[in-house]
Amino acid sequence: MKYIKPRYQIRWKFVLWGLFIAAVATLLSAAIAPRLSLLLFPEADQRTLLIRTRWVSYGITLVLFAVLAVIFLRIGQDNFVNRILLLSEAAKQIAAGNFNIQVTQIERFDEVYQLAQDFNLMAKQLQQYEYLRKDFISNVSHEIKTPLAIIKGYSDLLCDPEADSDAQAYREYAAIISRESTRLLNLTTNMMQISRLDNQKIPSASNTFRLDEQLRQVILLLEPQWTTAQIHIEPQLQECIYTGNEDLLQQVWVNLLDNAIKFSPQGAAINVQLEDMETQVAITIQDYGLGMQAETQSRIFEQFYQGETSHTKEGCGLGLPIVKRIVQLHHGSIEVTSMLHQGTTVRVCLPHTS
Repeated sequence: MKYIKPRYQIRWKFVLWGLFIAAVATLLSAAIAPRLSLLLFPEADQRTLLIRTRWVSYGITLVLFAVLAVIFLRIGQDNFVNRILLLSEAAKQIAAGNFNIQVTQIERFDEVYQLAQDFNLMAKQLQQYEYLRKDFISNVSHEIKTPLAIIKGYSDLLCDPEADSDAQAYREYAAIISRESTRLLNLTTNMMQISRLDNQKIPSASNTFRLDEQLRQVILLLEPQWTTAQIHIEPQLQECIYTGNEDLLQQVWVNLLDNAIKFSPQGAAINVQLEDMETQVAITIQDYGLGMQAETQSRIFEQFYQGETSHTKEGCGLGLPIVKRIVQLHHGSIEVTSMLHQGTTVRVCLPHTS
């Protein structure tokens, strides 16, 4: 939890108002005190009258200062309270779930005006979060509904006593049900993982390992995919000792390399490069496949977003958001550059821990 310390500073506006009120009270007192002293002390000699006039002037100044201060404070208080009540009503609208609200009636450039501007900024951010929440619910519902509908349809076929199907058809139905069940399991697993990573501040279970060897193991792990597609992988890996969460980082390389294989044409090449520098290590995965449009490239790290529709059945749009979160947990960065029909380059930079 972040605590904000109060900021103390001189309110020059109040100082100037105080000086103005004191000057007005002094001028009025100078005009009233001599006449009032003659009325109160008509028989006093000149020396006594001057002394008493001075005390009368002091008294009048204090009274006028107090009266004028109360008047100005009352006027300022009414204006201040009205603006605070306006912000209070807007806050109640926010609490009720109405984020489409802006406070625009406050025009004086002071602390309350700044508070209103910050309030408007907060309302805009909450409105954006509400849009993201609704979009998230819609995407999750769609991703869950599709495999469930497929599973139900083929389950009904298996349970239909009047269905004229042979053993081969039953095996095909069972395979489809198994595939869609696996898709649902992966979806729920990824959702649980991204939720856990969002609430995690530092990578747990960090250890020191050979990062170049891990990348080689990932390439071997995905050998069935790239050999089937006749893709040639060219690794250029410097020896690198790195400290971090080995399991989480392996998931990063599996996801990125799997995407490169998935979107590369048959017989293409994929470059995997590791550079160990003094302060950081850079991993670059470059393919010469489908590439992406600018709009797709700007949204690839959004949850459930899938830009290339022909491969949507193979994932749920959570892989890259998980990758980005894991890289952030290691205080690193990930950059994607792509051109349509020319390929995609992903560069991950991870700082060396001290």
